[in-house]
Amino acid sequence: MRSMTTSLRHTTLVVLASAVALLLTGCGGDGDDDSDSAAPEKSPAQTRSVAPPSKAPTSPPPPAKSSSLPKAADGTDLAACGDGTCEVEVRIGDVISVKSSSGAKEFMITGFGEGGVTVAVGPFDNPLTTTVNGGVEINGVSLEIHPLNDKRAIAKVS
Repeated sequence: MRSMTTSLRHTTLVVLASAVALLLTGCGGDGDDDSDSAAPEKSPAQTRSVAPPSKAPTSPPPPAKSSSLPKAADGTDLAACGDGTCEVEVRIGDVISVKSSSGAKEFMITGFGEGGVTVAVGPFDNPLTTTVNGGVEINGVSLEIHPLNDKRAIAKVS
């Protein structure tokens, strides 16, 4: 009785494996079928398509801050402004000293805000304070300030 049960199990496994192999073989073709016989068309309800999983769109990395900001022609060399013409990068506390035909002028960067860059015009014991949003002319010295961010700006003196 025991050998009959084992034989029956073995036969069942062989039959199942063969059925699976036949099903898998019938599921695909080699694509080289040049016969003119038309296969019956499937209705849209019978056709299934499985799309590959879509990847969520990724945003590009933000540009590097140092390379995306414009560079001042004279860098951070505030002494370049001494002759009355320069383009320098400034921060809070920087003093631009300019010699002009109407005398020496000094401009200190004192703050950055939504309205522009705050500048104190020397002498600093009793300064005139103004907010520059673009440009200003004081006693024959033109000062343009273009903020780069909330800590740095480019100042042009002419």
